[in-house]
Amino acid sequence: MDRGYSCANAGLSWIEPSKFKNFSFLDKDLSGAGLKKYIPWMAEYFQAFHCSSCRMVLVDYSRKFDRKTVNSQPLATDH
Repeated sequence: MDRGYSCANAGLSWIEPSKFKNFSFLDKDLSGAGLKKYIPWMAEYFQAFHCSSCRMVLVDYSRKFDRKTVNSQPLATDH
């Protein structure tokens, strides 16, 4: 798996499968982005892990990072 970040400039949302049966529904905003989802330069980032062979991304949304913090992190890749 490769370590990196997931961008949540439009919020990080979760939708329960049962909600799709309704004509209209609201998703759960896991990131608490609020108005930040409408202001792209205030995007938030979450540590994430990507597996290209599985085509899956695992996102740890317990901590938020801003772009300046992400840019200052050393590049590291785990396999």
